Amino acid sequence: PGTPGLPEGVRRTRQELESVRDDAARQFHAGDDARVHVEVEVRQAKAAAHGVWATAAWLLGELQAAPISQKWYEYPYTNRQVGLERTHARDRIEGNDWPDVDRDYAAGVQYTVGWSFWPDEERPVPPAG
Repeated sequence: PGTPGLPEGVRRTRQELESVRDDAARQFHAGDDARVHVEVEVRQAKAAAHGVWATAAWLLGELQAAPISQKWYEYPYTNRQVGLERTHARDRIEGNDWPDVDRDYAAGVQYTVGWSFWPDEERPVPPAG
């Protein structure tokens, strides 16, 4: 089951998504000092933080275009639509598709979608404080 008012399958609360969105923005603005936790090694944590921010904002319905495909879906998105973005991100990370998308950004997208679906996953960016 998902969280009412959010895309299908998302098991995080709106507050959790907002907090991650805000903390990812802080990490992005930290530049070279940015810190992220994603499943793959990244060269530029700033780019991964941007992917985390874009994904959280998209899942909240604040961005109309999906973070990898840039497709527009009606909000709240279906489990399939959200899952497709995760698949697109993985395809970019593996070098199979989406060559114009930054690999580290895609890593942030992939991890954040997974984090939103599975409550036992570690947060993609550290909390402020």
